[in-house]
Amino acid sequence: NTDSPQKMLRHALEVCTEKGMSEVIVGCYDDNYGSNKTILNNGGILCRTSSEKIRLNDNRMISLQDNYCRITL
Repeated sequence: NTDSPQKMLRHALEVCTEKGMSEVIVGCYDDNYGSNKTILNNGGILCRTSSEKIRLNDNRMISLQDNYCRITL
């Protein structure tokens, strides 16, 4: 698959919107800078940090109603 992470997240958000969801939570490890940047660029706001063994896991909420039209590729 040659789709970029931005395009894959955009598609996932489109599917969530079609299913009537108003927000989603997307998570990745805090040291995964590429994924964190992709999530932040799509309106992700930190809502929870948890610890899995020795790594921190950040969860960000994306409001589909407020931020969906501002997604950039």
